[in-house]
Amino acid sequence: MTAAVTLATLGNGPAFSAYSGSTQSVSSGVNTKVTIDTEEFDTASCFSTANNRFTPTVAGYYQFNFQLSVRSATNLTRFACYVYKNGVGAGPSKNGGDINFNTSGNNGYKIAGSGLIYANGTTDFFEMYGYVETVAGTNVFNGGTGGIDSYFQAFLARAA
Repeated sequence: MTAAVTLATLGNGPAFSAYSGSTQSVSSGVNTKVTIDTEEFDTASCFSTANNRFTPTVAGYYQFNFQLSVRSATNLTRFACYVYKNGVGAGPSKNGGDINFNTSGNNGYKIAGSGLIYANGTTDFFEMYGYVETVAGTNVFNGGTGGIDSYFQAFLARAA
């Protein structure tokens, strides 16, 4: 591949920005796929709001950015957000964020992260997952207009 082709691919490579348009009820202690149902843009039609999944069509290294907003009715002790590749979580040390703490009452919190992840351009897919741990009660992933609460983004940083 020549440098000119690589630069053309980068300038036209897959990129998307999507967010959760509404709240999503979640159970404590369960990794849950975040409903990312509203696209801001999707340059190569690689993001599906039907299955909340990014399947890039160009092999390379993708920069992922994500944020999860959480609200809990009771004491929140831990919450996390991860990028899953092919249905498997990468964990907080690689492509996610994880916070442990103790709270009381109905509080809202946000966690954001980023990661550079390789995709083969054919079968690899990526999803955003969240985790909430509480004493009891109702928990939600916050969503809303404009993607200021929970969002998922990626772009081709370098072709393979």
